[in-house]
Amino acid sequence: VDALDDQRNTALHLILQRREEKELESILSIAHLLCDYGQAHPDCVNHRSETPAETAVIPTVKRQMKQKLS
Repeated sequence: VDALDDQRNTALHLILQRREEKELESILSIAHLLCDYGQAHPDCVNHRSETPAETAVIPTVKRQMKQKLS
């Protein structure tokens, strides 16, 4: 779950970077599964020192992930 790509992004970073609004429900479902059951580390930073929530593109996704982490 916390494997890193060449830019140090985790699976959680990558799913939150999806841009398609029509995928909103799937993005949130996968993100919650990664956090709740996959034990993804939402505080893991990439090569830009960004957490997954900070890399979220869709405002609703960014807001929900920040609420989940607070």
